[in-house]
Amino acid sequence: MTLDPGFIESVNRFVRLTESEVSAMLPLLTNCEYQKGQHLTQQGEIENYLYFITEGCIRNYTIHDGEDYSLDFYFTGNFTTSYMSFLLREPSTVSVQAMVPSRVLRIHYNDVQVLYSKYKNVERLGRLLTESSYVRRTRREFSFIMQSAEERYLTLLASHSQIIQDIPQKHIASYLGIKAESLSRIRRALAKKKIK
Repeated sequence: MTLDPGFIESVNRFVRLTESEVSAMLPLLTNCEYQKGQHLTQQGEIENYLYFITEGCIRNYTIHDGEDYSLDFYFTGNFTTSYMSFLLREPSTVSVQAMVPSRVLRIHYNDVQVLYSKYKNVERLGRLLTESSYVRRTRREFSFIMQSAEERYLTLLASHSQIIQDIPQKHIASYLGIKAESLSRIRRALAKKKIK
């Protein structure tokens, strides 16, 4: 298997792996494809994999009191998983689902632990990915304080306008913390301003 260039590029943003580290990781990575709506992980399962998205969009969401809450979207070039479950080895509080046909590289938790124990740079990569996840979550939380729903929508559009068109409006609205009707109003107002 040859590594997706996007994977190497994303890893290099965090740490440069040596040839021996890449060679050790390569046979542990699996290419997987998921259809639109297919789950990588279901709420209540223990998350066994860390995923790198080579193409597509993955949603992390939870169901609480019968309501579906979109927690985050991950796109091509992102790493994702049900982080708490993966790290703590406990049942997942979230589901991980493909929003569009998606391809990922995945690696099993046990293989990650072996790589951590043998390769300092891989262990550092894991730490930096965890730190990055924390920063991402904190920025998202602050966006609910500092930005309006329209501003949060525009931020999402600015970085992923093409793929956002393929995600059901109810999931985007949930991610923004509003009802689908409110998102419709925002979209209509933006359309009048010529922003889609």
